[in-house]
Amino acid sequence: MASASVQTAYQGVEPTVRQFISERTKRMLIDGKWVAAAHRDGLVQECEDLQNRGDRLFRPLEGLTRAEAACMLVKAKGLVIP
Repeated sequence: MASASVQTAYQGVEPTVRQFISERTKRMLIDGKWVAAAHRDGLVQECEDLQNRGDRLFRPLEGLTRAEAACMLVKAKGLVIP
């Protein structure tokens, strides 16, 4: 059994950790819905760079390039590139 001082110290940290995880989970669920909708509507296919295209992986920790964003915007607006 943990000592009283360890329990007291842990109790002071626990709500912060829970709150962080809770907020992060909520954000992931919200973002996940947008990603799923964009994929369902065909906005993300063929917008990745060639080495990552086609493997169907979602890379949430990698940044979005300007080229990828532009590609998705063109598809969303239904524009035709001459």
